[in-house]
Amino acid sequence: MRSAMRIRRLDLLRYGHLADRVLEFPTEAALHVVHGVNEAGKSTALAAIADALFGFGHLTDLDVLHGSRQFRVWFSFVCQDGTWGLCV
Repeated sequence: MRSAMRIRRLDLLRYGHLADRVLEFPTEAALHVVHGVNEAGKSTALAAIADALFGFGHLTDLDVLHGSRQFRVWFSFVCQDGTWGLCV
């Protein structure tokens, strides 16, 4: 049986043009909306989540400020059954 997972916190230490940025997502919220001006990093944050979940590719257009070997992304999550975890 699969358990739903919700991201609680996303730390973009070095990723794309972002450094030392943190997004926190409260567990009690039913829906999270990330909004901001153009070039604020919304798509970059989404790409960081995808890379952390499914693996960092060898080639990327996001190594503009930090080389891809220096990318650092952390996120914590909570599962539907109450367990939690940390991903690198």
